[in-house]
Amino acid sequence: MWYNKCVDLLTVLVKARESAGQPYTLVEIAGEADVTNTDELRRLLEEEVAQQPRTLIIDLSGLRFLDSSALHALLRVNRELDRQGGVLALVSPQPAVAKILRLTTADRLIPVFESVAAAAAGLSASRCLPRVRMGYASPSGAYDAGTLTALRCSRGACRRGTAFLLFPGPADDTVPSEVRRRGGRCMKIALVAQHATPLRPRAGSGPDSDDIGLTELTRKLAQQGHQVTLYAQKHHPDLPDEAALPDGARVEHITAGQLPPGPAARERGDTDLLQQVPAFSGPLRTRWLRDRPDVVHALRWTSGLAALAAARDLSIPVVQEFNSLGVAERRGRSMADSAAAARRRLEPAIGRSAAAVVATNSAEVSDLASLGVHRSSIRVVPWGVDTDTFAPEGPAAERNGRPRLLATADFSEREALQTLLLALTKVPGAELVIVGGPPRAELPRHGDYVDAARFSGKLGISDRVAFTGKVEYGALPALLRSADLVVSTCTYEPSGTTSLQAMACGTPVVAPPVGGHVDAVVDGTTGILVPPTKPALLAQRIRQLLAHPMLLEAYGVAAADRARSRYSWDRIAGETLAVYGNATAKAA
Repeated sequence: MWYNKCVDLLTVLVKARESAGQPYTLVEIAGEADVTNTDELRRLLEEEVAQQPRTLIIDLSGLRFLDSSALHALLRVNRELDRQGGVLALVSPQPAVAKILRLTTADRLIPVFESVAAAAAGLSASRCLPRVRMGYASPSGAYDAGTLTALRCSRGACRRGTAFLLFPGPADDTVPSEVRRRGGRCMKIALVAQHATPLRPRAGSGPDSDDIGLTELTRKLAQQGHQVTLYAQKHHPDLPDEAALPDGARVEHITAGQLPPGPAARERGDTDLLQQVPAFSGPLRTRWLRDRPDVVHALRWTSGLAALAAARDLSIPVVQEFNSLGVAERRGRSMADSAAAARRRLEPAIGRSAAAVVATNSAEVSDLASLGVHRSSIRVVPWGVDTDTFAPEGPAAERNGRPRLLATADFSEREALQTLLLALTKVPGAELVIVGGPPRAELPRHGDYVDAARFSGKLGISDRVAFTGKVEYGALPALLRSADLVVSTCTYEPSGTTSLQAMACGTPVVAPPVGGHVDAVVDGTTGILVPPTKPALLAQRIRQLLAHPMLLEAYGVAAADRARSRYSWDRIAGETLAVYGNATAKAA
């Protein structure tokens, strides 16, 4: 970004002091440049937090600007102090710094005052209330109404006043213990995923291929102390019948029909899976008769068929998660699988038969209700993101000096890809990196890629478009960090996995208001929502963001904090356990 040129000239002075007559620790930051030396700042702040101060005031009066890394450091300090029972406040009289805090809504997470004296007085006035969370907040994440709890009080008595302490909702490892273990007991959880196995994960951008997300959910549930077994169909001859997974979970592979050799077994679609449901559900029932689970969680519709058949007459509550619905896919894109008609016919019956249904986004709730699923049994629990792997801190891929747009593309969705390429023609000087498809060496033999390359050539932008082909999971974070914007033009995306990964890396997202994007992207705060198939409008929004680096930086900070607070797998596991608790309580 433009301000990186200032880093070498930067001077940051940090001083901390505390005396008997001063009941708070004060950190003063003074700098002459427009950015902070974030590595030094983070180190010094971590040293102060390690002393576990009751009250920490950070004076930002000497700064004219904060970059995203500095804001991330402040938010981490806030979360750490919150865990320790401490209090954090910021002093920020500078208009530019205050503007950044407002744009990112960081001022909703950390109280901001105009002077150290005002901060000390305000925090002292709030001491009449204990620093506790007011219960488990609503399922929405940071920047949503209801997530933040405001404690208002004045000196000596709790009533309406001018002092505010704001606390974020449950995030990471802060899920209440009663949600972790209903009734204080360990639950036996059976996850059913006929289509996938954590031992051979695929790392795609949607629910059909994001097996790594399934691995993360299994791991986080086990970390909460529950006994988790994942039941998957054996798609490879060399897969073991049983295997241990990290953190105490395990996987059991069930053979259902003949196993063709080689990678062909890996690509079975819904038609094959549907035909193998009876052979898959029979061994499931045998296992559950021998060792009955407390709750069954089925992922995707064929797994739901198998789980309901196996649990019949066993009084085991089945929680169904479709990941995507046939009716929604039919609206958003063509469905070539021959099982599509059977899927649309069976999904309503599966949803009505389950004890609870997990929707991955709010739009799915309406679709489920239209299928006859009672709204009282539906809970929205989105797909998560690995916030340890995808984080703002870390290496970034090499750049060539141009503004960089990045997109993941399904080459078969030609209209969405053409919208993206048409928009690039109206964003002069920017480059577009398109991730997806087969490995790069195989791209020339891929017909849809050839058509996309020809189309970019006709538009005269071939020199500004780079097709990477398939990118390994471990290389994605660096690539996402290198982008100024991640752009999506899809017409259907139930989980928005790539957008969540980009947000977690601190990269703003421009996406259509469909599926998971509606919930994940807060329009005007963490990114921009643009209707699909409107390349001129898309280009206009991209140009506006690229022309305002400070706003772009603010969006990135807000995006990373939202991804971490709302979509971390720790929180998703906690909300999933809450669904299990309700389902088992109804079945009791």
